[in-house]
Amino acid sequence: MKRFVALLGLVAVLAVGVQQAVGRPAGRAVLRIAGTEPLSVRGLGFLAGEHVTLVATAGTRSVARPVASARGVFVVTFPRMNPDSCRGYAVTATGNLGSRAVLKQAPGRCQPPPVAP
Repeated sequence: MKRFVALLGLVAVLAVGVQQAVGRPAGRAVLRIAGTEPLSVRGLGFLAGEHVTLVATAGTRSVARPVASARGVFVVTFPRMNPDSCRGYAVTATGNLGSRAVLKQAPGRCQPPPVAP
């Protein structure tokens, strides 16, 4: 009887552990710039097969919906977005399995236009 109770307790502990492991992302999702002409973003740390919605804003707004690879990685290019040092940009990624990541670049100082003589 003691073995049965001990076995039942072990099964309960394992079941809770498996449930927590399945519901928790494997790593922390991050976004990195892969290129700027046009804007290209690399996502890392997403869950395998996760459907991600990316919203990029750099003067205009663009949306992409990649699927993370088995390693939790994707690359998306926004062909109509060319951020420069004068204009900032923001990219938000939201996965259907709970992963989230944000990448922001604040506007920088712009060179004033040349003065005609």
